Amino acid sequence: MKYEFSRLIKIRYNIILLCIYFLSGCGTAPVFDGVARGNTETAVINGSGMFPIKRVDIVRVDGNNIGMMNSSVTVLPGTHIVWVKYFQTYGIFDIEGEGSVTLEALAGRKYSINGTRSNKKLVFWVEDTETGTVVSGQKPE
Repeated sequence: MKYEFSRLIKIRYNIILLCIYFLSGCGTAPVFDGVARGNTETAVINGSGMFPIKRVDIVRVDGNNIGMMNSSVTVLPGTHIVWVKYFQTYGIFDIEGEGSVTLEALAGRKYSINGTRSNKKLVFWVEDTETGTVVSGQKPE
């Protein structure tokens, strides 16, 4: 009976998170001050994964909190430190953790931050979305 109750709570929790995720919008959050800039003057960094099974959400960029469950940010070209939160669920068990990657963003490019467990550690890396090239970190084999 106790198992059934905790499972129902987890299902309700995931449904609430799913609603929040879809209601939070699909736009990118700019991480710079000043006037809006075009796509050729900025870079876009995306989280990855599929909610609620496995995902990498962007938490902070260069020390600035982004907000809850942001999967995409727009930055100016240059070096950025991006903090991410990793979440993966295995049935009734969850794995969560945070980490960071350093990225040299180029204007007009789009990037995807990926993560996985490797040798009992969380590993993060960044790929250029168009070319699939790893531009930061090391993708596990």
